[in-house]
Amino acid sequence: MKNIKILDVLKKINIKVYITSFLVIFILLFTFLFTSSKYFKEEVVLTINENESCLSIAQKLKDKDLINNKYLFLLYSFITFSYDDLKPGEFKFIGGVNTKSILRTIKEYNGIKVVIKEGYTIYQVQAELAEKQVLFPTDSITKYRIKDFQDKFEFLQDLPKNNNLEGFLFPETYYFLKNTNSYDIAYRMLLEFETKLYNQYANKESFYSDLILASILEKEIPNNYEKQLAADVLRKRIKKDMPLQVDCTLCYIKQVMANKYVDCYPIYKTDKEIDSVYNTYINKDLPGGPISNPSVESYVAALKPLANTYYYFISDPQTRKTIFSRTLEGHIQNIKTFLR
Repeated sequence: MKNIKILDVLKKINIKVYITSFLVIFILLFTFLFTSSKYFKEEVVLTINENESCLSIAQKLKDKDLINNKYLFLLYSFITFSYDDLKPGEFKFIGGVNTKSILRTIKEYNGIKVVIKEGYTIYQVQAELAEKQVLFPTDSITKYRIKDFQDKFEFLQDLPKNNNLEGFLFPETYYFLKNTNSYDIAYRMLLEFETKLYNQYANKESFYSDLILASILEKEIPNNYEKQLAADVLRKRIKKDMPLQVDCTLCYIKQVMANKYVDCYPIYKTDKEIDSVYNTYINKDLPGGPISNPSVESYVAALKPLANTYYYFISDPQTRKTIFSRTLEGHIQNIKTFLR
């Protein structure tokens, strides 16, 4: 009798193990099938008509290659009670998309508006995405490195693989779903960069150094004409083995050290002594990578500097006008006049 009872207990345990194992496998499979993304470099437009059936929508999604299997899409829409809530209209998909995001887009809305301004650093982009609740609270776009996307974008292939994505998060107005995966967000911004800057303007041979210079111009100078003058000044200083000595690189160091956006002013003497590849006071040549995400105008200014006889410049904090000088003496006088 005891043996029979023991066997009954073991059978019950085995049944529980089988059920638990099945549920774990099902959940893992379910998660993989419906949250793994496909990536599109060109916009895919889906039109849904009034009173169109879920089956018809699934077929259109399959025809557009947005999903791999229309029956799995139908299964997910039934499991999530979404099949009756798919609204008519024109929907546009680009970058990383999956079954879950497609359904939410059609069912709920086209996304949360996120404006990435010219000159934002990656840390400012992160803060904006977090504030709008586009990212999960524990997710971050700052964790990615160039190597994470080198197999998807040719323009990244020969760049320092351990640098972050600074410089490539193209300034634009985006629409994302709430709690979008950070990888998909980064992919979308890289795609915008490729389409609107790299393919249109880049000098392939000097692309990365031009981008680094453009990121400095973006942070230092608001006027496009003055950016071109400053681009020539900075290029001349590099050729003459002079340090660039631009404060915006020190501001960036503070953000890197804090791993978040921080206000960098005032600049102290000790800031100019920080050991960093971004410190243009102790290092000559360009910093080790971009220090912001520049506009097309700043990139073009870096590509097409206007020749001049200046070697120094400062920004008037009152007018934001750039004050240029030819000599160190003139530069010191400008500092006394405008900055003290």
